[in-house]
Amino acid sequence: MNGEARTGEIDDLLRGVRPGKSTIANLSGNLIGFADRPEDVNNYTLPFEEQRKLARRLSALNQIASTITSGIDLEQVISNILNSAAEVTGLDLCNIVILSEDGDQLIGKFSNLLSKEDLEHIVLNVEDSISGAAVKEQKVIALPDFPRQVHSPIGEKWGIKSTLLLPLRFKDKILGILYLSDLHREHEFSQDEIDVARAFADYAAIAVENARLFAGLQTSEQKYRELVENANDIIFSIDSTGRFTFYNSRFEQVLGYSSDELLDCPFTDIVAPKSVETSRESFRRALKGWIPGDSYELDLVTKTGQLVNAELSINTVYKEGTLASRQGIIRDISEKKKMFLENRRHIRELSALNAIAATVSQSLDLDEILNNTLDKVLEVMGIEAGSIYILDDTERVVRLVTWRGLEPQMVERQKEKHLSEGFAGTVTLTGEPIVAEDLTRDLRHQSSYVVKQGFRSLASLPITSKNKNWGALQLVSRRPRQFTEENVQLLTAIARQIGVAIENATLHDETVRMQKERISILKERLAQITHAQDQERRRLARELHDEMAQTLINLIVEMELSKSQHGDPWGGFQEIERYQRTLRDLLESTRRMLSDLRMISLTTIGLKAALDEDLLPRYRRESSCSVRCDYHNWPEDLPQDVSFNLYRIIQESLLNAKKHSHATEIHLNLKVEGRRLEVTVSDNGVGFDSDASGPLSSSGSHLGLIGNRERAALLGGEFIVTSGTGKGTIVRISVPIVWAGKQWTTASGISD
Repeated sequence: MNGEARTGEIDDLLRGVRPGKSTIANLSGNLIGFADRPEDVNNYTLPFEEQRKLARRLSALNQIASTITSGIDLEQVISNILNSAAEVTGLDLCNIVILSEDGDQLIGKFSNLLSKEDLEHIVLNVEDSISGAAVKEQKVIALPDFPRQVHSPIGEKWGIKSTLLLPLRFKDKILGILYLSDLHREHEFSQDEIDVARAFADYAAIAVENARLFAGLQTSEQKYRELVENANDIIFSIDSTGRFTFYNSRFEQVLGYSSDELLDCPFTDIVAPKSVETSRESFRRALKGWIPGDSYELDLVTKTGQLVNAELSINTVYKEGTLASRQGIIRDISEKKKMFLENRRHIRELSALNAIAATVSQSLDLDEILNNTLDKVLEVMGIEAGSIYILDDTERVVRLVTWRGLEPQMVERQKEKHLSEGFAGTVTLTGEPIVAEDLTRDLRHQSSYVVKQGFRSLASLPITSKNKNWGALQLVSRRPRQFTEENVQLLTAIARQIGVAIENATLHDETVRMQKERISILKERLAQITHAQDQERRRLARELHDEMAQTLINLIVEMELSKSQHGDPWGGFQEIERYQRTLRDLLESTRRMLSDLRMISLTTIGLKAALDEDLLPRYRRESSCSVRCDYHNWPEDLPQDVSFNLYRIIQESLLNAKKHSHATEIHLNLKVEGRRLEVTVSDNGVGFDSDASGPLSSSGSHLGLIGNRERAALLGGEFIVTSGTGKGTIVRISVPIVWAGKQWTTASGISD
């Protein structure tokens, strides 16, 4: 009772008491054994007294069992158990605590002596207390010397000498704890005393479980009653003769009958005549055999005589093979049916709109869009003929572009209409729909060509987009047809979708035209820039050759002559030779720049010759690196822009390999694969971590890579660098190219 065991004592206490046989069976067996041996009563006084004690114990237990089954509330049952336990065991203080469902809280405290104030001090520490050990281990704990074994304020206040703790166990659940305490003496609890106490604990557990089940049942029953009464459907039951025994309040709301007006009346009293046989057939099937459930639709009659379309689901209860009762649910489906038909129409219309929207969004083929749209409209509207007219470029005439269900002579007659002629022209001009249920009754249209062709009804809707009229969507039928407001709204929405499609196609055509113009201008400007760059390179090359290179050559020659003519009287030739070496290096660099500036004309000899005869030999001399170049189906007559940009990309890639890679072998591969030029430059150098380097920056060694990527993009191609630390580097250039009749051209259209 809220006490803490001294260190190491809980396990010893648990080992001290082991659960015995079933308590009640043990007590009963002892009593019956004495009754079967009357000679023991004559020879031994003690067994007879023991017999009376057992009888008294069983009598107390029987009274408790009777109390539990009589339905008295839990508090009264627990009080009886505590009083009986104190009387039978002779122990002074009896307490019971009840645990929550999860076992970690106290939800009830009872005692035969303690006040409510004292009971408030009883707490449960499941992890570290004797009570917690009894719960966790599900075992009886005996404390014969309570003051020395447990520190407890309640124990000190009441002078508890010894205590027995018994878990209230039901099946595998611990529902609480029974405490039996002696306030006068310290003693060891015998197995007999433990068995008696366990019997009281078992009855207490049964009482607690019964109380919980009863509370759950009451809650469940209340919820069920609320559910039935507040249901949106009629819930009812009938007996074996088909008469009402129960129905909920929804019955009155739907059919108008009061809560008891039809009790004991036949179910067929509320069934419409045309549905009576269906109802009786269901009842006959239930009478003949095992048909637990049935469901069907029927019409019911309200108290005022109105019909209600309903759906009935009914179950049959059988007892010993005979129909005992039937319980059912009636649902008013009048609105449901109406909504179903309405929803089906809406779904069909939305499906048409979605299909048309998908076609408009996924295709720029106007003919395909218009044909698919017209087919879908005729399908949804259930009309046999229709057509679409579009305003021509002059914006004075609408032209028939697609049609269904029209005779050839009518198509020929309707191919073109001025904006002041016919339904389509008028609708396109005004932007207002024309809808006629019966053209033959409308004086305005009786003489129209459409009427003469046998058509009776018509709906012509303007095709619009962003306040512009593009044409007309026109439906005609040979039967009088009412176009509802919903029909007109749907057709208007479809006509707008057609307008969007026409606008998109028009914008696309305009965009393509403008792109071609921009590409043409870009090609011309690029050619001018390339020509200007070439001229500037040639000018710089001439100036460097005529001035700087020639001056360097003259200076070297003069220094050589000076050495041969004057000797070395002052020992200065070594210094002159060092100057000469520096001048020769400078001259070689100048010649290399001249070679780059005066790059062999790619237009004259092509990219392959420029690589083999100029760039690669120079690179081998300057880098002492093995360079191999392979060609596969490589065209000789590439456009100048393509050759020039590929040359510069290869040149920059070789320069990067020389500066950063420390490669000893480089392999170039140029080929045509499908409709793409594929150029690969790979080396066996040190490489770098291309993943860790992130996006190319605009600084350092990345400048050349950025330039290469821009050149590839200018050709409409890709520039990809793949590398890894210690794995070398692979540069791949891929450019789309096609044969345009007389010449090659890139897919971007930049090259001539």
